Amino acid sequence: MCAMHSFRLPLVAAFLLGLVTSAALAQDAAASRYRDAVTGTEIVNLTGAGTKSSNLYYHFSNLTADERAIVFVAEREGRNHIFVHDLAADTNRQITNDPRISAHTACPLPGNADQILAFRGPELLRISIASGRTEVVGRIPGTMSGGAGQPTVNGSRTHAAVGFRRSASTWEIGRIDLKSGEYQQVIQQGFQLGHVQYHPQREEIFYVWETGGYAPQRSWLVNADGSGNRPFYASTAPAKWYTQQKEWLTHESWVSRTGAMTMIMSEQGILLVQPSGEWKMIFEGRYWHVHARADGKVIVADDQQGRIWLGNVETGDLRLLVSNYRRAVPSLHAHAAFSSSGRYIVFNDGNRHASVSYIDLAQVSLPEWFRP
Repeated sequence: MCAMHSFRLPLVAAFLLGLVTSAALAQDAAASRYRDAVTGTEIVNLTGAGTKSSNLYYHFSNLTADERAIVFVAEREGRNHIFVHDLAADTNRQITNDPRISAHTACPLPGNADQILAFRGPELLRISIASGRTEVVGRIPGTMSGGAGQPTVNGSRTHAAVGFRRSASTWEIGRIDLKSGEYQQVIQQGFQLGHVQYHPQREEIFYVWETGGYAPQRSWLVNADGSGNRPFYASTAPAKWYTQQKEWLTHESWVSRTGAMTMIMSEQGILLVQPSGEWKMIFEGRYWHVHARADGKVIVADDQQGRIWLGNVETGDLRLLVSNYRRAVPSLHAHAAFSSSGRYIVFNDGNRHASVSYIDLAQVSLPEWFRP
């Protein structure tokens, strides 16, 4: 963060700054708890029925680096803002109050429990959880058509990668140096880019050709310096397809310690894909989203019936955690994600109303194969 300097504000400016700070640090009442009707799993709702909220996209932990707080998005007075839920105090606190900040681009900064990255237009911000203070890290130069996507940070924590639309016919991936703020263009494409994710160990960036359905080649890898752009999972020959249908893979997420990636093969199951593109089916079934624990041994996945499962990648064993997270809100996507330690699972929960919920797995009776 920037060093703080002593200075004097005019009385009116100081008063207005106090109002903004007070609003940004507003606190909400304690979260509510309930037990799943089938499994008995205790689930903690972070927000009530009158507050729309959602988790961050699930390809990284939604918790701060020290796992003391969950970062999420909630609506207040018709606008989305970044909130944190204090696990010990059981309270929510609003962190941002600037409507120009894109709350859904929030990314807890790995290795720093006090900081969140997020975009405000072309500016990449570093936001303090403790104070709400914002610092401009860097910016995307030139023109943009729409906002930036969610940043992701490389394993050495030196750069953040981001995808965005440069013009009507051009999409771009770039990376920003988190120390100097320097922007580097990585690649431009003439199709819509999505799911941009920095590899957790290599200087490689994953992205997809986003169509909302089948794409001629959906998944791609490019080196962080812009070289070596190539297809990632590629099975273009019908004789090699897992089924007679054209393959559709989606909802991808790196496994942080192994460097492999989990993917959903639509209507077929969950794949584990190595950086080389080699793959294997680890669970068959009509799953929707999947995220792996950091060691890659356990996955959390939701299926198209609204259930959330834990799965043992080595043995194929499954454990039902949530029997129907879509009961009251059938359109909801769970986007369930492990915390970095594997203790917590955060997900979008529509069992009672649209909310963010979490499960503390330390409080759940689990088989030995689950233990880290």
